[in-house]
Amino acid sequence: MKYFNTITAKIESNLKIIIFTAIFIPVVDILYLSVFRQIYIDNYGINLTLADLFIIASTPWFFALSISFVGIYLALHIVKYDYNSTIIIIYKSRRRLWINQTLCTTGVSLCLAVYNLLSIMVIGKLSGVNNINWDT
Repeated sequence: MKYFNTITAKIESNLKIIIFTAIFIPVVDILYLSVFRQIYIDNYGINLTLADLFIIASTPWFFALSISFVGIYLALHIVKYDYNSTIIIIYKSRRRLWINQTLCTTGVSLCLAVYNLLSIMVIGKLSGVNNINWDT
């Protein structure tokens, strides 16, 4: 219960950044994927499928543009007060504090990755693409 209260407090104190992230990631996804869809239609005459959008999203450039800066800032901002004297007294050991920070940053990373994949799936479905094109 104590850990849940800590997570809830961290979410409430960083709510503006979380809302910004929730808006920023789908906007970047829409812009990046729409440009790639148009390039493939114009140059190759191929309409991209949902599987193609996921392949484009797995490239390092897409990850660097959409998630990395916001995700790193969000993870660091959430754990920035963990070295206050009151927090150190609560955890009583550096190892427990380090484990807590590692779990928190891992949770933020996983949530952002899942959110990015879900936004790509919703963007693909709303734009009317097929799941897989077996003809080409």
